[in-house]
Amino acid sequence: MIDVHTHYVPRGWPQLGALATSPWLRVDSEREATIMVGSDEFRRILANCWDADLRLHDMAEDGVDAQVVSPTPVFFSYDRTPTEGVKITKVFNDLALEICAPAPGKLMPFCQVPLQDPDLACAELDRCLAAGHRGVEIGNHVGDRDFDDAGIVTFLQHCASRGVPVFVHPWDMPASPRLNRWMSRWLTGMPAETHLSVLAMILGGVFDRVPEALKICFAHGGGSFAFWLGRLENAWHG
Repeated sequence: MIDVHTHYVPRGWPQLGALATSPWLRVDSEREATIMVGSDEFRRILANCWDADLRLHDMAEDGVDAQVVSPTPVFFSYDRTPTEGVKITKVFNDLALEICAPAPGKLMPFCQVPLQDPDLACAELDRCLAAGHRGVEIGNHVGDRDFDDAGIVTFLQHCASRGVPVFVHPWDMPASPRLNRWMSRWLTGMPAETHLSVLAMILGGVFDRVPEALKICFAHGGGSFAFWLGRLENAWHG
């Protein structure tokens, strides 16, 4: 069995610039740490995020033969300038290879790219493939640009031409007083974000612009999309 949806977090990384919202890692003990975004606690994590031996032990207990190991979306940095973005992606992509190196047949690294700049994104993907990455994870939007944006379509076309699998993960969900409790941004915002991007690919004509060879997978079972096919029919014919 192959688990296509797991994430890694390095046990530390260089300073990512002066931006107040830059992610960094607060190491709380040998086995525990907290991802910080500026001065805010984002998520508590355990050592299996960076320790290959612990990850392999957990995989054996769960009957998992191999894992796709993807970036944690908080690292995407799509809000940075393209120059800053490519520097940050290189940091995490190289660290991902180090995390997966102890078990190359079982831990399959997927890279991230500076999706805010299609040319730089394609170039970084090519660099990562040459270095040993097996695919790419991207966020489901870049600001207000969804998957029918010309630049994102260009990147998907490049992935199809290289035969590279694309794993789409929702991120940067809207916030409001109603969504900022009970983890509601993750419980409702994530499936809704994925749903929006699948709609953009269909109603925005993306599947007419990318080769059938494109290998694309949306996280979390496609979010809420499958349950709204009837209403999609109305939009398709409207």
